[in-house]
Amino acid sequence: MKSFPIIVAGLALAAGTSAQTTPAQTAGQAAELRIQGVFDKLRMNDGLHFSITGTERVDKVSTPINSDLYYQTSTDSTGRVVIKSNLIDSISPNGVPVYTSETIADGKLVWAYDRIQHTYSVVPYDVQNSQDPSLQSPTYARDLLYSMNQSASASGRSSYATRLLRELYADPSGAKYRSWMPGRTPYETSTYHDPFNNLDITAPNSVYEVYDTDPRRAIAFEIYTDPNTNEDSLSRIYFTERAQFGTKVKVTSWSLAPTATNDFSAARFAPYNRDEIRGWRPLVAPRPVRG
Repeated sequence: MKSFPIIVAGLALAAGTSAQTTPAQTAGQAAELRIQGVFDKLRMNDGLHFSITGTERVDKVSTPINSDLYYQTSTDSTGRVVIKSNLIDSISPNGVPVYTSETIADGKLVWAYDRIQHTYSVVPYDVQNSQDPSLQSPTYARDLLYSMNQSASASGRSSYATRLLRELYADPSGAKYRSWMPGRTPYETSTYHDPFNNLDITAPNSVYEVYDTDPRRAIAFEIYTDPNTNEDSLSRIYFTERAQFGTKVKVTSWSLAPTATNDFSAARFAPYNRDEIRGWRPLVAPRPVRG
């Protein structure tokens, strides 16, 4: 397995704090630096699985939602890095999963399938496609992740999963966390109060870096500190969003749990075959990302 270099970023934020910096700004900077630290740690893994579980509630009717995102980095016989990914979305309106979309990055191409509309698109991300490892584009990972983010299936909760991957791996120099709620200041707390579901969440040896000052959404990063090593790791990300359509109120709530893995038996890295998409309509794909 070939890992990407790890650089602890964002330390400049803590240095040289001016006299005009308020306590809230200082606390917010510390919260985002702590998120950056657990992103750095996640980036050290060549294989990740993000499991998203939650509900979409319209008035009093709740529908379970699920997503699974797999990301694998390996090295082929020539020493060339090969990156693959698989994103699967489903809903369970009657307790039975209905698969709504799937995105497959097979090492060279991103295939996006809409399983409800029976449409698909494809876009290349291995633009250079060189078998010589010394000529491989340093932006190969970035190209894959931006192409996945452009795909039709990477929307809603899935867009946050692909965003997390992008912030972990897209920059060759290291993980780069960017605020998930620009213009809002996060804070740290031992208990996260979900303001839209009126729910308190807490876990042993954990703190929460929380953005909840937006009237439409709240986000919390649950960070676990190992009591034996004092090392931080990202346990879960909580997300809640409220939207109103006429007289109806929709509340979407989910949590994302990242896990390091080398078991990809549940992932699919090969595109659908002809029989699986017989009669489906091809769509114009987004423009390929160029490194």
